[in-house]
Amino acid sequence: YINSPETPLYNKSKTFYGLDKASNTIKKEDSVILVEGYFDLMQLVQNGIKNVIAISGTSFTDMHASIIKQYTSNIYIAFDGDAAGGKAAIRTGYTLLKNSIDSKIIDIPKNYDPDDLIKQNGPEAFKVLLNDAVHTINFHHKFYIKKNGQSIKNYIDEAMNEIVLIREPIFRELSAKRLSEITKVSEENILISLNNIINKREKFKSMQPHTDENKMNNIMLLEDDTIRLCLIKEKSIRKFIYENMN
Repeated sequence: YINSPETPLYNKSKTFYGLDKASNTIKKEDSVILVEGYFDLMQLVQNGIKNVIAISGTSFTDMHASIIKQYTSNIYIAFDGDAAGGKAAIRTGYTLLKNSIDSKIIDIPKNYDPDDLIKQNGPEAFKVLLNDAVHTINFHHKFYIKKNGQSIKNYIDEAMNEIVLIREPIFRELSAKRLSEITKVSEENILISLNNIINKREKFKSMQPHTDENKMNNIMLLEDDTIRLCLIKEKSIRKFIYENMN
């Protein structure tokens, strides 16, 4: 693992550090712990917790979600205990939710990461927090209301803007129900608000100019053909391209 720029061989958006070693354990235990750093991963593995993978120095993506889904749908997010780690954990949880994967977030104490926590308190302390992990929507509520003192209205607005992105309607409705239970706002009103957001977004999309897909495809074909001609054996054609094309 090197936190380097992406290359054609190293695509961070579909790479997990440690997946090659952890895949069998993840399948066997039907769960995975997702961490931010490779030191976090190594500390957990050295202490007997082996169903761990790390993001390779980037944000969690839809591609990551599709890869992880092949191994298990039971995901625990264990990011740093500071504000940035909490926000990153929430974003990751909602990306998984958008892809119809429920996840739980481990509430790492402030100013700790999993590596520090185990160094100072041992693996049992981490396992206790693992057992107390909560659903992404619940953690989001706890993080923004209790820790940062934001209003319940702001939390509901933020949560709904994430829930509307869930592609599967049944999964979206189940998430709306969870939000209703947490906030004590009726499920009916939550669903009405979600539908209003969806309708506004669809209306906005319909107002945007449509891209002529066939035209784009034709341009791509012309580019491909030009590249082939640049590599053709016939020298006169290559010379013509060199002299006449910008």
